[in-house]
Order: sequence, then structure tokens, then C-alpha cells
Amino acid sequence: MEVMPKPHAQNVPGVFYVEDDCCLLCDLPRSIAPEMFKYTDDEQHCFVYRQPESSPESQKMLEVLKAQDIGCIRCRSRDPDVLNRLKSLGLQDGCD
Repeated sequence: MEVMPKPHAQNVPGVFYVEDDCCLLCDLPRSIAPEMFKYTDDEQHCFVYRQPESSPESQKMLEVLKAQDIGCIRCRSRDPDVLNRLKSLGLQDGCD
């Protein structure tokens, strides 16, 4: 039985999230999409603090998913368009 990743508690509700206990503090998400990612107050974990709200922001989120090192940023969408886009980019493993 596959265990589903657990989102970090500070992620906002929505499609994209950072998995709990899966952050290298690489700053990659904030360097690509600072309007959507923040660090916890103790600076030990990043989280999604705002979901993409426009096509350019959605593109930035996909760039983050593609550039990340260990797959901490994930997608839990059921939207066929989003899933097909992730698959076309080879990112289907990052979707729950």
C-alpha cells in the first residue's frame, strides 16, 4: 500500500503543496516564485503560502516543479488539463 505524502501544516489549501519534512532549504521555489512560497518563522521549512492565480503564476509553479531536486513540491489536482500538462513535462510522479 502506497503512503500518500503529508503536506506541511502551513501550506494554504489548494492544488500545490510542499510535503512535510521534505525541504532542503534550497531557496529554489522562492527564487522562481517568491509570490507563492515562504519559509516558516524558524526558517526550517518552505511552504506554499499562495496558490497560482494566473497563467503566468501557474507557469512559474510548473517551473518550480520541474527544477526542484527531490520532489518536495507536489500537486493534488484531479483536473485532466493540469494532469496532462504535468505528464507532458514528465512531472506525473509529483502528482498525488
